[in-house]
Amino acid sequence: MNLCFVSSGFEIGGVERMVNFVGEHLGTREGIKVYYYSVSPTRIMWHFKNINQVFMAKSSSSALPVVLARKGLSVYRRIDLFFRHEYNVNIFQHQFIRDVNQLIMKAGIDTLILTSGYQFAAIPEIKKKYPNVRVIAWIHESYKTINTVTQEFHDYLVAGIRGADELVCLTENSVHYFSKWNTHISLIHNAIDLGNNGQVSSLNNKVVSYTSRITFYLGSKGLDLLTSIAQKLSPDIDIEVAGTGSPQDETKFQNMIISKGITNQIKFVGLLKGKELLNHYLNSSLFISTSRTEAFSLVILEAMSVGLPVVAFSTSGSRELLSEGKYGILVDQLDIESFATKINLLLHNKALLKHYQELSLERSQAFNAKKVMKQWIDLLGAD
Repeated sequence: MNLCFVSSGFEIGGVERMVNFVGEHLGTREGIKVYYYSVSPTRIMWHFKNINQVFMAKSSSSALPVVLARKGLSVYRRIDLFFRHEYNVNIFQHQFIRDVNQLIMKAGIDTLILTSGYQFAAIPEIKKKYPNVRVIAWIHESYKTINTVTQEFHDYLVAGIRGADELVCLTENSVHYFSKWNTHISLIHNAIDLGNNGQVSSLNNKVVSYTSRITFYLGSKGLDLLTSIAQKLSPDIDIEVAGTGSPQDETKFQNMIISKGITNQIKFVGLLKGKELLNHYLNSSLFISTSRTEAFSLVILEAMSVGLPVVAFSTSGSRELLSEGKYGILVDQLDIESFATKINLLLHNKALLKHYQELSLERSQAFNAKKVMKQWIDLLGAD
């Protein structure tokens, strides 16, 4: 089996991390050769055993639809939208489609795994040229987010979802939504392995850990909410923020911290990996997520695996991971008062922290890496 994962890039991010995690695990199996293709020519932040099987777009033109979506409508899109009420996204990503088709031909790809709404929209075009290639749409975003991002070419997204041979979703919520267009659908959760070897937080520090990509795109990560919550915390509580983003977004975040007068409450430590990331969790006593939307949060799962209690705004991902509040505390979206109250309460009640630590450790076992990889192997028929 010659398998190819397509990703928007290979920098820091949940999708990129899972592409690397699943792909590298599958690549150790006899009879499977794994290739990777990045839609944009970005830095490679993850370890790939065989770098010769990692391909990049030669220029940012392959990522043009993504760039246009984030920077506003181009003249051509405005014209298309005026006459058709949506635009043909595949005209704008013709270079991406051409690159993928060339890779299919050169590497003999028989299974293609796509990971974003733009890529899904290209499935009918790829299938026209290679009808026998098995195409899997691995849906990482919540249906609300994917509908927002693809609203100007929704019919093309739906055609792609319908044209996929299989869908892989991360939550029951997504399975229910996307099954109306394609019933060949599997629920496979994400998994992680921090390498903590049984180490768990001592819960002795009044430190809150927060891990996220630093981005203000669509307000999805809720960095504005995080800083507002920090203003309402007890003075003896600190928040340590790990993550990275564009220089502009990092500067905006740091300026927000200064303008809200919370430089003593929030410590921005930047990108952490490996042991540094593990220590980031181990040295804290609580993990929080302020995302407005999240299909499945790898960072919540990381935190739970080292025994951190979790407080999160309610999203499809947090509800799935915390089982509707059974294994952690869910807060209604935008209710920063309640969110801050929960943090203050937990960090001044060691017995309650211990209770939620036990629940986190119990729940994290459901996302065992071996179990998740077995599901992928079964799906691919790679036994």
